[in-house]
Amino acid sequence: MLPSLRIAAPVVTRVTPKLDPIMPAVTEFHDPIGYKPPLDMGVSVDPALVNRYSGALTPESQFSSRIERETKWDVDVGDLAAFRDKLETMAGDPKLVQELLGKGWTMTRVQKYFARDPNGTILRDREGKPVLEPMKDTYFDVPGLPIISREAALRFRELEGDTLNAVNVKPGPGITVDPGITTRVEYGLTVQPGVKQHPERMAEFFGSDEHLNPFRHIRELVPTLDPHELQPAVHISDLRNKYNLVHDDGTEVEVSLDNFKGTSPFAPGKNSHRGQLEMEVNHMQLTSDNVLGAAPPAAAAGGGLDDLAALLAQMGGSATLGGAPRIHQPSDIFNPLLREDGAYHQQEAITRALGDYLYEGRTPEVAKQKAYVIAKDLGLVE
Repeated sequence: MLPSLRIAAPVVTRVTPKLDPIMPAVTEFHDPIGYKPPLDMGVSVDPALVNRYSGALTPESQFSSRIERETKWDVDVGDLAAFRDKLETMAGDPKLVQELLGKGWTMTRVQKYFARDPNGTILRDREGKPVLEPMKDTYFDVPGLPIISREAALRFRELEGDTLNAVNVKPGPGITVDPGITTRVEYGLTVQPGVKQHPERMAEFFGSDEHLNPFRHIRELVPTLDPHELQPAVHISDLRNKYNLVHDDGTEVEVSLDNFKGTSPFAPGKNSHRGQLEMEVNHMQLTSDNVLGAAPPAAAAGGGLDDLAALLAQMGGSATLGGAPRIHQPSDIFNPLLREDGAYHQQEAITRALGDYLYEGRTPEVAKQKAYVIAKDLGLVE
């Protein structure tokens, strides 16, 4: 009898043809000497991009980039209740706020994360304290978690009642300077409903070299990454107590006390429980007037001076006549001018004052990104 032959199945490699970008990515802008990038930038996504990547983008899609400046400290889970009580005391005592932070500061409790009944009434526990609605984050990665291990992030955030389908991209940990303020770039993009449940719809766009593709910065960190393999990697449920500090000069600082738990499908049956304190200058305007629209083609102006004047009159001072718009680059965080404005110095003072008040002489430890913390606790990253 002749020996039987076993023929191996052919290996099928997925090859997605790469199209020429509609708006090629610009990686370096030749800014004038002394240029200080604004903290927020926004761009309306070009209709041609929406047509090409309709599985991910919508006609209403907006791209945003921002310089995030925040203090992020670890809080022992056993200290969360005491920290909350101290912050509640401040929110109810204007005199104490000014004693701790200086004249001109006020503090209010933010009710965004309070749970409510169908009539809108705030739910309270047996002690009369508001019940918190958990804020849920899903971080996406590929097997091995190369994104999270580099303290970068691809995140969807969900809160009961939110209707905005937005993905956030953080291309790395940023830089941290004394007294613990971290500066990093964060990108945002509104996408089609259902993309969170079907991340494969983002793959073609995320694999492109389009200027408004924030994921290209993640690919620079992990060149071998295949967007088709993106999947939920870390789930976080966060009970957030939030407060607003406002100064007479207009500076606003958001103070968030986070009590969060995390799990991962890559570590079934395991979970981690952590606490963090965040203080961030509140500069993001959801209805920003920084949004740039794509300029009409030159033919639309008709070629006449009157038409050109009318076109220019319709455009804001931040608009461009052509080419890729100026958006934040990861290298912008090294611009020293970002740490020379009044709001930054206010944040430095608040960071030190609240650190002394809450930690009572102990030196706070700078916290890492939540997904990294959870993944490390679960043994998924080093």
